[in-house]
Amino acid sequence: MVKGAGNTMTTPKSFLSMMKECIIQPQDVEPHSYVAIADGHKRHNMAKVFAGFYDYDECYTERSKQQRVPIVLVANRGNPLEQTDPKPGKSW
Repeated sequence: MVKGAGNTMTTPKSFLSMMKECIIQPQDVEPHSYVAIADGHKRHNMAKVFAGFYDYDECYTERSKQQRVPIVLVANRGNPLEQTDPKPGKSW
């Protein structure tokens, strides 16, 4: 959930803006639990998994050269105790 200096979007939102034909609409994706390699409460973690296809910018790539490129984005969300942290889910 990092937003770099000078950027208007977080990294996951930036990647989502490059996707089309999402398998599940981004607003409907639910976070899933997983066990992280960490200690204490950070061992339980959550992530959202998005899947779709790369959305070409036709200004840079002519249509005849565009291929169907699948994209999977795993966005770490952190556990419920970390939701207000600046970088939820970071285990180090």
